Amino acid sequence: ALLKTENGINDIKICGSEDPGFGVYLNVITDQELNKLYNSSEFLLLPSKAEGLGLTMIEAVICGSLPITCSDNITAKEFLPDDFICEPNAISILDKIKEIEKNYDEKKNLALKYGRKYKIQFDKISIAKNIINIFTSKQKL
Repeated sequence: ALLKTENGINDIKICGSEDPGFGVYLNVITDQELNKLYNSSEFLLLPSKAEGLGLTMIEAVICGSLPITCSDNITAKEFLPDDFICEPNAISILDKIKEIEKNYDEKKNLALKYGRKYKIQFDKISIAKNIINIFTSKQKL
């Protein structure tokens, strides 16, 4: 869920293959549309513990959309500071949004810092080099 806020939540947009029954459901969208949403949204809500790595979370921080995920998403917790993690319930998510809004610019800079790191770490060339290095080091054994 991507959202913009103005003195409270005013626009939640949901992307994906399933309509959760709230917000503005956009269905599956193109990469270009998703990029526009990331760049125009203040927050990315990623409450799913079944998300795995959470590529959407990484894409969001690269674009400056602040990710909010829940403490039961173990993988997301490995990639984000506590600043963006809350308990897996609606009240905790709303409280986290309010907390972040108090220091929004500071938190956005933190998200962008993580985004710069992940842009390098998850770059196709960096991943390929890491795989080649692992392969060549195994051959030397």
